[in-house]
Amino acid sequence: MIDSRAYSRFEPLYGAMYACSSALEQLRRAEEVLKDKKVVADLKLAVKLGQAFLQRAGQGFEPGEITTEDLRLGVILIKVSMSMIKHLTTNRSGTLRKVSAGSRSALSGPLDDLKAQLEPMEEIAEAWLIAIDEKFVARLNRALNSLESTKPADSIPDWRKELESISH
Repeated sequence: MIDSRAYSRFEPLYGAMYACSSALEQLRRAEEVLKDKKVVADLKLAVKLGQAFLQRAGQGFEPGEITTEDLRLGVILIKVSMSMIKHLTTNRSGTLRKVSAGSRSALSGPLDDLKAQLEPMEEIAEAWLIAIDEKFVARLNRALNSLESTKPADSIPDWRKELESISH
């Protein structure tokens, strides 16, 4: 079970997922009268909460503040959120057709903002997956320990190439 300290990190993500889900449900009811203002409000809320999550996740964690299981859950939550966002933004023209002409411009901004959150969410999920991969962390630690700290800066290898070489 996720503890309250970790939950506070994920709370905005839960809210963003709820707001995306609500917007998706409204859009699913295309044959019914859409509550255009509700869809726009839900997407704006999803953007705001997504930004709050990205800000909190970007702050990192103190040792012992979050468990491996919490990070696993966080990765799942991020992936679900990303799936919802992709569903909303990939078929942008279909999404926009489902709302009135007057609401299309109001909906366009939040859709762009949600799409912009996909890459940072993916990066956080990847970083957390690396952090919970014990074998990878052990190999990374061995590689770091093998580097000589007295080498001049120009002889230190590019970290991306080194990381790539140990990840295969």
